[in-house]
Amino acid sequence: MFDSLKKIYTLFPPKDRFKFGVLFFLMIIASGFEVLGISMIPAFVVTMAEPDKVLSLEYIGPILQWLNITTADELIFSGAFVLLTVYLLKNTYLTYFGYLRHRFIYRRKIYLQNRIFKAYMTAPYTFYLNNNSAELLRNVRSEVSSLISGAIMPFFDIMLNIIMFMMIIGGLLFLEPLITVITILLMGVCGYVFLRFTQKKTLESGKIRREARGDMNRMVLQGLGGFKDSRVLNREKLFLQQYDKFAKENMRASIYQSVVKSLPKPIIETLLVMGILIITLIMVTEGRGFSEIITILTLFGVAAVKLMPIFNSLIQRITTIRYSAFSVYAIFDDLELLENKYKDFREKILKSSKRIPLENKIELDSVSFRYPNSDEYAVKNISIEIPKGKAIAFVGESGAGKTTLVDIILGLLTPESGAILVDGKDIQDNLRGWMKNIGYIQQSNYLMDERIFRNIAFGIPDEEVDEKKLFNAIDAAQLSDLIERLPRGLRTRVGERGVRLSGGQQQRIVIARALYNDPQVLVMDEATSALDNITEKFVIEAIERLRGDRTIIMIAHRLTTVKNCDVIYMMEEGEIIAKGTYDELLKNSKEFRKMSLVEE
Repeated sequence: MFDSLKKIYTLFPPKDRFKFGVLFFLMIIASGFEVLGISMIPAFVVTMAEPDKVLSLEYIGPILQWLNITTADELIFSGAFVLLTVYLLKNTYLTYFGYLRHRFIYRRKIYLQNRIFKAYMTAPYTFYLNNNSAELLRNVRSEVSSLISGAIMPFFDIMLNIIMFMMIIGGLLFLEPLITVITILLMGVCGYVFLRFTQKKTLESGKIRREARGDMNRMVLQGLGGFKDSRVLNREKLFLQQYDKFAKENMRASIYQSVVKSLPKPIIETLLVMGILIITLIMVTEGRGFSEIITILTLFGVAAVKLMPIFNSLIQRITTIRYSAFSVYAIFDDLELLENKYKDFREKILKSSKRIPLENKIELDSVSFRYPNSDEYAVKNISIEIPKGKAIAFVGESGAGKTTLVDIILGLLTPESGAILVDGKDIQDNLRGWMKNIGYIQQSNYLMDERIFRNIAFGIPDEEVDEKKLFNAIDAAQLSDLIERLPRGLRTRVGERGVRLSGGQQQRIVIARALYNDPQVLVMDEATSALDNITEKFVIEAIERLRGDRTIIMIAHRLTTVKNCDVIYMMEEGEIIAKGTYDELLKNSKEFRKMSLVEE
């Protein structure tokens, strides 16, 4: 538990620690009001039972006379008024304190969600290769919420309850030390045994719940993402069964947590009855009078009414923090990794930078790369030059290293050795500036369930969309005819992943997106592989119109796609084994001829 709280402490900025100090001070005041409210009840009972005795007390009597309270009736009515006033003030303050506490806590929730989402959005590409998007979604939404509701809020409750507990116990120790010590020992030993007995199982249940929620997200994303395939192939059952399996694991962990949280109440009620009996027997043994026994029992009864939920809450909150420990670890570990280990990379991504213009050439200088935890090089010692305005292509079988090489050129992957130079300057020195001059079209089109213009001006607020750039991109991608035919034009919604459009229409929207910022470099990764031959022809025509104005880098399985490129590089096992025009490779490379024969 303390390890979780220590990690939470480091997650927030220093200014929050000052705010926590203010809240802690307000907690002390709130606890003082609670103790005052508790002490007022037995005091009023004594006033009702023996008003004359109260009026004759050595220190209180003169004060009451100064206030013109001289009779029993005046004392009782005044006591009732004071009691009501104290409770009104107490509850008003506690309500306001509760508002401040919850505002502080939920602002921290927004802060953490924004922070972890920002960390994921600025993470290196290799981080996504090793992590499941369902787990990242779970961390941003569920685990931050769990950290707040399962660790921070319980911690505040624990602090408030400890302060109140100490104040109440302090008052009882002053009045009845022996009885109070026995009560503390009885409650403390039982609480310790309960927490010790449930500790291991609680931690395990928290881990199971966290993993199960991630798996549930994964099944939903996979099932809905592959809806068409699962329907046609009649495979819905697997996703439903798997989701049900993980949901039941989550359910069992949640049931255990609920049962453990409910156990302290009956245990404490039993302890309360035992405590009252022990107090009564002790006082009878000491030979105290009936009136004194009633007063003391009233005092301990009122204190017990308050102590019981406090003690119950303490045990529940400690259990909840233990249960939520893995949520804390998930957020802390990812932030620690992304904000510290990749600090330099984040600075490159986040800093404002000017676009790097391409004047002469892009040069790959002895570039090599291995994926994390791999001994094999995906790209080996590649050195080539790409002159400005030329169209080049990388071809080869799957696993040859084409996409890896293009990801390095894009700046998504950092070469283990060598460099990508633009007019002699390493792109790693201004990564964001280089990316601003690239248009990227990939095989798997990502279209939001949004209007066409928002998919083209991807990630740009509506009020900041440049209409000139928008229509230039539409013309260059040959989208004008389609948009004119649509009843709502640019405001037509495309559906999730563009399902309301044909493959060719989707691809043209993606091309328009890539061209919105008028990049000098256009990178295409299997951009037409999912299209039929006729649709591919129209898309290639749209791309051909861009030649000369832009440098085009392509990856393709279909050799017809790259037939008109200035230079084609044949790759195998991360190396370039041949290069030349389409006709030159047909003549000089048996591997290329083999690919062309397979295609025919």
